[in-house]
Amino acid sequence: MMRVECLEPKTLKEGLRAVKDLITEVNIKTGKDYLEILAMDTANVAMVRLRILSSAFSAYESDDEKFGISLSSLTQVLDRCGDGDTLTLSTKEGKLTIARIWPLEGFWI
Repeated sequence: MMRVECLEPKTLKEGLRAVKDLITEVNIKTGKDYLEILAMDTANVAMVRLRILSSAFSAYESDDEKFGISLSSLTQVLDRCGDGDTLTLSTKEGKLTIARIWPLEGFWI
């Protein structure tokens, strides 16, 4: 099981934006203290390895896991994240869930 919470998804978005034209799918590997994105371009010329330490996230808990995701789908979600949004990536029973939580301004409870 994995649960990663990012209070500043803009940082992750900028890192992936730099390579999204080069690669189409990525493998995400998580360890006890890191999240790593590995990808090879379709021509097998360039390899991308982006390792983000657990301290970069507001909440991080993970067993060793590995899963693949379409980079264009992930960047579409990240493009919708704005200032003050929280992005959560989690897995349960082998399924990845991505949640975006945004502040509701102007609502009184």
